[in-house]
Amino acid sequence: MKRKAFILTAILSLFLAIGNVAYSGNDGKVKEVSEKNFENSISKGVVIVDFWATWCRPCLMQAPIFEEAAKEMKGKVTFLKIDVDKAKNVATKYRISSIPTLIVFKDGKEVTRTMGTQQKENIIAVLNKVLESK
Repeated sequence: MKRKAFILTAILSLFLAIGNVAYSGNDGKVKEVSEKNFENSISKGVVIVDFWATWCRPCLMQAPIFEEAAKEMKGKVTFLKIDVDKAKNVATKYRISSIPTLIVFKDGKEVTRTMGTQQKENIIAVLNKVLESK
């Protein structure tokens, strides 16, 4: 009986930990983060975050452009998105007053931000500038 309890506890711990896992990969894919793992997810390297909401038309227009930029910057930059309606504390902390807002972080510190729908070329130019400043 103790063994079953230990296994169940281990499995439960694993599921709880998954919510706190940071997305450290820059594999060319956009990953959704939550309030729980946001700070850890932006803590290392160059990370760009799309602050968005499901009801926001410009955000929906930004999404495929952001995904294209992620593919092009594969191996260099981590691309994340966070739904401001599900992460109100993060949105408040970073003073998100308009969406879509893209914020670039370098080792957890905000480097630059843009508001409104951005073209892929602009996103890539901003990221290259940050990468060159290493």
